[in-house]
Amino acid sequence: MLLFIGFCANEVCEKLAVVGFQTNMINYLTQQLHMPVTEAANTLTNFGGTASLTPMLGAFIANSFEGRFWTITVASIIYQIVSSPSFMQLFVVIIGSKSGPGWVMSHKMFR
Repeated sequence: MLLFIGFCANEVCEKLAVVGFQTNMINYLTQQLHMPVTEAANTLTNFGGTASLTPMLGAFIANSFEGRFWTITVASIIYQIVSSPSFMQLFVVIIGSKSGPGWVMSHKMFR
């Protein structure tokens, strides 16, 4: 029973985080990137769907081709490399940092 309560509390906290993220992202996409509300909502829906389906792809790869622990190790290393500040800085240098945050998205959408 205690495990069930912990699971429910975890799910409630996760849903609150998702709702807060979506609210902030709607504001950012509509006010900073000047997207229409419908397009911003569609973008977030696509992001949420992709985020929900990605673990199933990882599970398929882990069960079919690699081992469970090897997949976790490789994914963790890739995550650490991609989320490091030096990688982010390299990404900004590569794209040319034209006009601050949101340049990539606005460049692709409005030009």
